[in-house]
Amino acid sequence: MAVIKDQGKKFGLAKSKDFDTLYFKYNKQLLGLLVDKIKIKKPLIAYYGGANSILGKELLNMLSKKGISGKIENIDSDSGKFIKVKGIKNIKADFLKPLEKEKYDFAMSRHTLHYLGKKDQIKFLNNVYSSLKPKGYFLLIMFVNSENVLRKIKIKIEEYLKHKKNIYGQMFSGGGFLDLAEHTKFKIIKTKKVNYTISINDFYKNRFNLTKTQVKEIEKTICKKHKESIMAVLLRKGE
Repeated sequence: MAVIKDQGKKFGLAKSKDFDTLYFKYNKQLLGLLVDKIKIKKPLIAYYGGANSILGKELLNMLSKKGISGKIENIDSDSGKFIKVKGIKNIKADFLKPLEKEKYDFAMSRHTLHYLGKKDQIKFLNNVYSSLKPKGYFLLIMFVNSENVLRKIKIKIEEYLKHKKNIYGQMFSGGGFLDLAEHTKFKIIKTKKVNYTISINDFYKNRFNLTKTQVKEIEKTICKKHKESIMAVLLRKGE
């Protein structure tokens, strides 16, 4: 699997309408699933693949308004994205390796599963399950495309990126995403999905550092923009 050349600490912060949609616009809405379940005053929260803590900062702000002083451990293998944020401890680690058992009260992860093969996806989810305290909640957020036509478009774009940029990805259907969670011991508590449109000349160009020629190739042979969704699934560990 190729490593995507990201913007390091500035990841997701480009002045881009699509980046705002994907990394900021729906954060409060999706995080609300987890925030509603956090009742203790000083929770310890694992943030897997948190990069430069875009979601972590928003979560801490939301908890603060409820009088909750949460602490987050941002666990990511790419320390080049880490920034200093009060209340967030950055930890360089591979979350596919065994994690400390029953350490965290809550956990969350956004847009990480599409980098992993099926076996590693299940391994990751099982590691998160093990790291949570009994009755702990895990908020898992991913890109999905539930309609066959839209999924085929996304797959074609991914095939182009694989061929031209040596970048591998994976598009989930909404049902496939839920099926994956059901391969673990987690119980699905609640789901939420938001829909939006992104363009080749905005999100894809900025995210994958495409040239003007590559942008035009995709626009001509596949599409100029397409609809997509983000699905959040709230999972709970058993007794």
